[in-house]
Amino acid sequence: MTSVNRFRFALVGLAFIVTVPVWAGEPAYDLDIEPQPLAKALKAFAEQSGLQVVYYSELADGEESPEVSGTMTADQAMTQLLASTGLTFDTMGEDTVVVETVAIGVADERGASDSKNLTPQPMLMAQNQTPPQETPNNQSQTIGIDGAKDEEEVLEEIIVTGSLIKGIAPKSSPIISISQEDIRRSGYATISEYLEFLPQNFADSPSDDGLLSSINEGSSINLRGLGANETLTLVNGRRLASASTFGSFVDISQIPVTAVDRVEILLDGASAVYGADAVAGVVNIILKQDQEGLLVRARYGTVTNGSQDEIRLSATGGHAWDSGNVALSYEYYDRNPLPSDERDFIELAPPAEPFDLIRAQQRQSIVLSASQNLSPIVALSIDGFATTEDSSADSSFLDRINTNITDTSLFALSAGLNAKLWGFDIDLSLGRSERKVEQVNRLVDSTSDLFRQFDNITDARSVESRASRSLMDLPAGQLKIGFGASIREEEIQGETTDLSTGNQLFFLQEGRRIKSAYGQLYVPIFGAQNPRPFLNDLELTLSLRWDEFDNFGSSTNPKIGVAWSPVEGLLLRGSYGTSFRAPEIRDLVGGGFAIAIDPEAVGLGTPFPELAPNIVLAVNGPNPDLEEQSSENFTVGMTIEPVSIPNLSVDLGYFNIDYDGRIDRPQNAIGVGALFTNSDPRAERFYILEPSLETIQRFFDGVAFPQSIVPSIDPNDPATWGPINLILDNRMQNMSKSAAKGIDFTVRYSWENTAGDFTFSSNMSYLLENSFAVTDQDPLIDNVDKVGFPVDLRLRSSLSYRRGNFSSSFIANYVDSYTDNGSDQEAEISSWTTFDLSAAYALEAMDTSIRFNVTNLFDTDPPFVASAIGLLGYDPTNASPRGRFIAVEIVKEW
Repeated sequence: MTSVNRFRFALVGLAFIVTVPVWAGEPAYDLDIEPQPLAKALKAFAEQSGLQVVYYSELADGEESPEVSGTMTADQAMTQLLASTGLTFDTMGEDTVVVETVAIGVADERGASDSKNLTPQPMLMAQNQTPPQETPNNQSQTIGIDGAKDEEEVLEEIIVTGSLIKGIAPKSSPIISISQEDIRRSGYATISEYLEFLPQNFADSPSDDGLLSSINEGSSINLRGLGANETLTLVNGRRLASASTFGSFVDISQIPVTAVDRVEILLDGASAVYGADAVAGVVNIILKQDQEGLLVRARYGTVTNGSQDEIRLSATGGHAWDSGNVALSYEYYDRNPLPSDERDFIELAPPAEPFDLIRAQQRQSIVLSASQNLSPIVALSIDGFATTEDSSADSSFLDRINTNITDTSLFALSAGLNAKLWGFDIDLSLGRSERKVEQVNRLVDSTSDLFRQFDNITDARSVESRASRSLMDLPAGQLKIGFGASIREEEIQGETTDLSTGNQLFFLQEGRRIKSAYGQLYVPIFGAQNPRPFLNDLELTLSLRWDEFDNFGSSTNPKIGVAWSPVEGLLLRGSYGTSFRAPEIRDLVGGGFAIAIDPEAVGLGTPFPELAPNIVLAVNGPNPDLEEQSSENFTVGMTIEPVSIPNLSVDLGYFNIDYDGRIDRPQNAIGVGALFTNSDPRAERFYILEPSLETIQRFFDGVAFPQSIVPSIDPNDPATWGPINLILDNRMQNMSKSAAKGIDFTVRYSWENTAGDFTFSSNMSYLLENSFAVTDQDPLIDNVDKVGFPVDLRLRSSLSYRRGNFSSSFIANYVDSYTDNGSDQEAEISSWTTFDLSAAYALEAMDTSIRFNVTNLFDTDPPFVASAIGLLGYDPTNASPRGRFIAVEIVKEW
């Protein structure tokens, strides 16, 4: 059977399963429902039975229900609840009860009319909850500072990151939940700025600041320091088109923060749930959908030392009606660059010129979210956004001045249909996203002035179907299953033009299709209904995913998760999963450059003195000979929420990720300095000594941009290649082994007294290992606490205060000391501690609030690093050059 036929067979099989309900007899439930308004009684029934109750909100208005207590079936209970209301009910499959008038569409005695104008209210207990961080025994933590909890129930189906089953949060996996309010309190204007200070993130990935800010084309998140490609970024649980030139990361800088409800970060491998690229974890950005009225924000911020400032203006309007809602957001963001000559700690050696530490950026974004109930059991939703961005940056490396002007647009649209049929919760979705980049590059050195334009397009299209339902009742609760299938197509297109001649220098158009089928099983073993000594709660989650790449191969990956609560207030968790990751399209084909360089002439030394003088042909780019990489991910942890100390939550977790054949560039595994100087014994593997002219020709021909900064060497004239006696192969490689291990620790405590409400929270990540071995025979060499690599300890702690209309936050960020391994003395690099301050006051009479933020309150410079890339004087992967930044925001609501 061919792979296509197997896939079609799997789809047919899934469709058959969806249409066949699973019958397990009519169960009885232990109920204890007090006399109360009908809406609350229906909610209590849903919570105690685990069933889903669907009804129009108007039907419950003014109605009261009697006491319902004892062991009884759903039919018996609903008959008693509705006895005096004049309403009736019907069942759909095993899990859904529909409350209705005696004749749907006929007005009842209170005047409720045509049912199509009424609002269905799903009442399944797992869906009637506030966001995960406020749910008992759930491992979600809110990083930052929260005020008092909102006591209003959230009666909606929430998006649960890491789960295929509606309403089931993965207790066995650690999740961080960040609200929009957390980001506003932090003082950062964008999601990417906030996540840069997340302890579990490593800022060597593409970002707005650092030496390569001019060519990154965006910002990403790099969980555990494993690379931006290893972290999957989603919006409302769906994929976006990736950034187009350097790697397959999603540009989170183009998602406007004012349209975001929350950001959920899954901190263990989720390849069995989302796909092979969720190795280090998942970042799920969830958009706002419940705006009522108009909300306008205006924010201005500026550095206190220098010329960089920024403006953010936004408006969000929305309306909800009986059967749906719509929200529309617009955001304008404008930021000036931060020049290097405005920072005293920058040390540039001649002939290097000043450059931009943070790029200039101007962005406009529109976000739409809408939903409409088509019937009591069918709902339609649409999410989409469009962003245009202009950015520019000047960079300087060696004796070259590089100016990039970049125009970027990102468009994404998805439509989903949710239906509740035969006990199944079914989701069908279509998604399309496209990212376009036009970049004009001016490269100037002592001998030439080059103008080039890079045009890149990435496109992602997907169709996906999911279904979940309860299979049967177990003593501890309901056995639930979720499964689905998807087809995803990815395409990249790239073109490079020499603007001085109009000649096309490079063109690439490649694509691939990925087919997937997956499933998840939730098994409650012990729970509130059948507790045992030291078995207060025990549940098992099993996931399995099959992916097939039409340009590479296929793989099947499992994940198992266990959550165990021996006593109330203590939860132990663990998870294990595997991953198969095919090379990205960009890893295999297209682009790349080879540049002839004299390392001694530019201050990099002589890598092979016995062959002096050294002339190196450094090659960077894709590699068509790549193989797959595989990984294993293991986590364990515990959460303590003492019954005797309300509002205290402590979480401790350990992670261990092992790679085989990991795809990366040698410079990322060893470091640029060590690679060029050959000061690390691992570097020698990537050199070809005394290459033949045929070998040099092969490497020049294999890249789109052959270059030379050695005056006597012309990349287009083989007669001049004689001095080249070394080739440095810095293309993408299958690094044989790598490992990342560490500990996460979070604590959160809230208390009240006569002075006001207080909340303390702290998030710490301690990295035990981040190591690489470039051959199977080599031992793993740990890179923790080295320049350009993650530091072992990072911490972010906060204290918030609220009284009446006033609230404030005080935040501390800490990066531990580490070693300048690139310097002769291996000097110690000092730790770096910065403080942020936020204060807000609400003017209720005017429906207006004012917020004042200061980041890096004491204007603390990054610690000095002698060997930093480009002789910066600081390490851009572990510190920010911005300095003190103050901002004021005004919010007005109508």
